[in-house]
Amino acid sequence: MTGVFFERGSPDLKRIRFEQEIQAAGAAQLEEHKFKQLQKGAERELSHKQFETKEEAETYEKTRAKEWQIKLQNVRTEKREKREFLHNYNARVKVQQELTTAAETSKATRKKNLVSTEHTRLSTARGGFPANSQTFWVLKEEREHGTLPS
Repeated sequence: MTGVFFERGSPDLKRIRFEQEIQAAGAAQLEEHKFKQLQKGAERELSHKQFETKEEAETYEKTRAKEWQIKLQNVRTEKREKREFLHNYNARVKVQQELTTAAETSKATRKKNLVSTEHTRLSTARGGFPANSQTFWVLKEEREHGTLPS
């Protein structure tokens, strides 16, 4: 081997040992630095997860509150619409009942007038005798045949 041999107390050997010690200390510091960075990363990740979880919970609660507001509004709207429908329905039923009552009254009045007119016509045709009188029929026979029935 060709090379320079160092003596035990030589300044070059001391310098090399010093550099090796610095490198060994640097490796330990580097290892410690890496460990600290890993810890900081884990803390950041945990903090980020906590933040995300909190944001998701807040979003969920806001969404749930909005959903309940919408449901409540829908229930109120349905009640109002039902109330309006029933009011309109009752009004239409009342109008229809009044029209039906008026039509039935008119029909009854017309029938009474027809019956009265028919009674008047029959009374005039009978010559003033009631319809159930036997005398009417006897007089009718006499008028038609000129003789009384036997």
